Amino acid sequence: MSPQQVISDPGDPRVADYVRLNDPTLRRRLEPEHGLFIAEGRLVIGRALRAGYPLRSLLLAAESAGRSDDLTLTGPADGPANRVPEPCEAPVYLASGPLLQALTGFHVHRGALASFGRRPVPTPAAVLAGARLVAVLEDLSNPTNLGAVFRCAAGLGVDAVLLSPRCADPLYRRALRVSMGEVFAIPYARLEPWPAALGEVRDAGFRLLALTPDPAAVPLDRLGLRPEEPAAVLLGAEGSGLTPTTLAAADVAVRIPMRRGVDSLNIAAAAAVAFYVLGSGTEQDSAQAHHPPRRRRMTDELTPDEQTMAAQLRRHGEPVVESMEESVPAMEAALDDTTYDGFGGGGSADADPDTPESVSRPAADEPDGARGRAR
Repeated sequence: MSPQQVISDPGDPRVADYVRLNDPTLRRRLEPEHGLFIAEGRLVIGRALRAGYPLRSLLLAAESAGRSDDLTLTGPADGPANRVPEPCEAPVYLASGPLLQALTGFHVHRGALASFGRRPVPTPAAVLAGARLVAVLEDLSNPTNLGAVFRCAAGLGVDAVLLSPRCADPLYRRALRVSMGEVFAIPYARLEPWPAALGEVRDAGFRLLALTPDPAAVPLDRLGLRPEEPAAVLLGAEGSGLTPTTLAAADVAVRIPMRRGVDSLNIAAAAAVAFYVLGSGTEQDSAQAHHPPRRRRMTDELTPDEQTMAAQLRRHGEPVVESMEESVPAMEAALDDTTYDGFGGGGSADADPDTPESVSRPAADEPDGARGRAR
């Protein structure tokens, strides 16, 4: 690894790649223009290395200096750890916590940032070749939601992702962090002109399925899709959902059956359900297949884990719960008031979630805000 270089001035041109990371307007222009993206945290950095992206530089908190001589970056649980390639010509910079905050605009509590070079984005035809299940995303401008959908896609059998021109950048720092680096595991492409280019997807043999809360749509579990039949599930932004033009371009409108008067789910939850039903997520291991677990009823007693969760809710002022049926609204209420790294309960797409002001303020101008409806 290259010798460590200490940075003492946030204006040092050597770390210009990392300036004002909490300024989305600047970063969305600067990063594609200069052919770079920023990865945050050792796990995401490791997965970027594993995916073969060229490393430009590392920026580490000075507190990590003792570990950086032999920097091991955690990879997936089923794969080897990732080490910075040797010989590594990329410079390694060290900076104090206050200087990192002055440079980036937020507290870098993960202690590690890396700048990587971008690679050419493949064509839609290239990512569709050999795919069976594809996610087509329309106008997901919120990088948090986009990253969450990519993580669901990676884990639930989606082979490729197609993005409308107005979707956020999958390599934007927050999208990468929320996806836990799973953006690197799924091939993706931009689909344009939109929505006319959906015809290319159909011509490639895919059945276009538009996910919508419309009660007249076909329930996903009654679609009757053959296991080998290629399918492209269309997902719209929260709040606005799929546009009428895109809905009209689909072969069939599908919905997730809902209960208790709830009309829809947020985009990450809706995507997860759709991917599971349409993809390979319905497969069970042989032990489960021979001994399927009894389905829980809403009136069942809470399990020990659920009792622990109930105790945590009680400490936060939530009512005591004694059954699954009673626990659901209490847990939902607690989740609604909490911002998570990846599935936040609101928060501006233009404010960094590492800063206090982004915890509870929804973005009024974001069509993909976390308080809208997923369609």
